[in-house]
Amino acid sequence: MRTFLKIAALLLSLAILSVLVWQGYEASWTGFQGYQKTKDEYVPKKMLWDWLQLLVIPTVLALAAFFLNRIQKETETRQTLNQQQETALQTYLTQMSELMLKEKLRESKEDAEVRTIARARTLSALREMDGKRKGVIVRFLIEAKLITLLPSEDIKDRGFSIIDLDGADLIGADLTHFDFNGTVFYGTNLLGADFRYSQLKGAEYFESVKVDEKWDLVWKISNSISPFRENDALCGKDLREANLCGGSLKGLDLSGTDLRGADLSLVNLAGTRVNRFTRMDKKWWFVWKVMNEEIPAKHLKGADLRSAFLRYHYFADANLQNADLSNADLSSSQFPSADFTQAKLHFTVMEDSDLKGATFDMASTIGIKAKGAQLPASKWRNIWLWDCDFRGANLQEADFNGSTLEDLNLSGADLSGAKLPDVKDVKNLTWDSDTKWPNGFVPPKSVPTHLDRLFESD
Repeated sequence: MRTFLKIAALLLSLAILSVLVWQGYEASWTGFQGYQKTKDEYVPKKMLWDWLQLLVIPTVLALAAFFLNRIQKETETRQTLNQQQETALQTYLTQMSELMLKEKLRESKEDAEVRTIARARTLSALREMDGKRKGVIVRFLIEAKLITLLPSEDIKDRGFSIIDLDGADLIGADLTHFDFNGTVFYGTNLLGADFRYSQLKGAEYFESVKVDEKWDLVWKISNSISPFRENDALCGKDLREANLCGGSLKGLDLSGTDLRGADLSLVNLAGTRVNRFTRMDKKWWFVWKVMNEEIPAKHLKGADLRSAFLRYHYFADANLQNADLSNADLSSSQFPSADFTQAKLHFTVMEDSDLKGATFDMASTIGIKAKGAQLPASKWRNIWLWDCDFRGANLQEADFNGSTLEDLNLSGADLSGAKLPDVKDVKNLTWDSDTKWPNGFVPPKSVPTHLDRLFESD
């Protein structure tokens, strides 16, 4: 309101001055016209225009000084507030560190006094901070495992954490690029908080949490919690720069939905409906077209399919030469006689997939997960096959000529009739009594490696 009045007063002053100047050309008393005679010449009289000039310059200088002074004061105020918040933040982090190291906060019991103190200090500190520093506090609490889900066999303890954020003020917090897996929010005010690019999969929060609609949708999509009574619930929604990794949009109507900058890694796009108003990055448009059969599998040569969700799909005559399938999920799909020559297969998942007769010659293969895959008569020639899981896979008559097999888990795999490389190119295999070898092949001694720990969780 004050700004409006100042602008109005300035405009009114300019208007009055303009009228005086315009009228001054018609009246001699203003000084625009008329001269007074001296001994040898006529000179203009000192009238209104002259006095206005004397008035305008000091006024302009006074206004400039006023606004400069005001800007300086606002800058000093911001600097002072910034310094106060920084001091408060460092004090909080120091106090919390002491509670963890000296008072054993993380080992304390549920009703321990140290937890009450930690919660009170946290809620108080959050109220004093700007959005950026609120984010710093939250990151500290996550990394210190103070607001993460505690392991418990009792279902009643679900959502239990060391510090309870019920009633915490996280309004406008900068929470970008976070991994909130296992983080507990209960009764927290997250309105205006910025969750761009953050992983909300595995975050625990309930109806009492206050959060913007956009991030509520992202949380539900990421955790496969369907919030949709109708399939068009996402039509026209703003999901820009959201991390939807691992979620599902299968069968939903995305007409008019804005997904620019969103991370759709391992997101199921099968059956989703789009229109000309749908916005999506070029990479994910391509994946959508593949999953909805608008691009035939025979045209995938050199395609960028990194982190693509390609599960439960039939790829007829697939030409994936030189394609990048790093971190892609091909589980339970069918790729009969597919050509993966020189493809990049880093940590690609192809569990329970049908890959009969597939060609993987000269491919870059690291960390493949092919548990239970059907790979009879497949070709793996002239490659370095390293750190891969082939437990229970069907590798009958597979051809590994010219390749190096290192750190493979072949427990329960069937390699009957397979063409294996020389023993010198077979290193650190893990196998068991159910593993079937080609006739005459003497398997190397099973050597415990880091793979035993890698797969024991399965």
